[in-house]
Amino acid sequence: FTNSAVVMSTGFVARTKSLVMNYLASNLGGGAIAALALASKLTEPLERSAFAGIRLFLFSRTARLYVERNERALAGLYKMGLCVSFLMLAPLLAWICMNSTEIVRAFFARGEFTADMTVLVAATLIGLTPSVLFLGVNQLLSNAFYAMDRVKVPALVMPGGTIVYVAAAVPLSHWLGTQGLALATTLTSAAVF
Repeated sequence: FTNSAVVMSTGFVARTKSLVMNYLASNLGGGAIAALALASKLTEPLERSAFAGIRLFLFSRTARLYVERNERALAGLYKMGLCVSFLMLAPLLAWICMNSTEIVRAFFARGEFTADMTVLVAATLIGLTPSVLFLGVNQLLSNAFYAMDRVKVPALVMPGGTIVYVAAAVPLSHWLGTQGLALATTLTSAAVF
């Protein structure tokens, strides 16, 4: 019960990042919030689907190895999981960044979607895409801490990530606009990792 309360309260603080993002985006002008939302619509399913199987596989094995107190095998398991994550996703994410404009055109450039909006969403997608990898591996690692009953680690790291996001997002949004907000998400997920 205590662990659940800690996770819920710190998770709430960590989720305020999206409120801060939308507030900062609302100060950037027309299309900023939509660009962030559309870029997220392209990256979130990738993160969820790419890491779902790995997460389920690692979590069940983590719990078993923790009960057996086999820390060496546990370390090897997570080393393999992180290596597979980076090797599997890094080339795909690089391809997405290099072809962001074409991807945005294929999915969104119809009807009232202007060329300026295509460029804005593509730039946001470039800033947000690398966060997919770090968000996924962060979830893998937080599941390991939960399985080992070390809830305090993610409980402290998640709100810390929100602080890092605010510290990065404010100057980056002034400098790079919507792409700066997306880059702040990537920097935050890398810092949490």
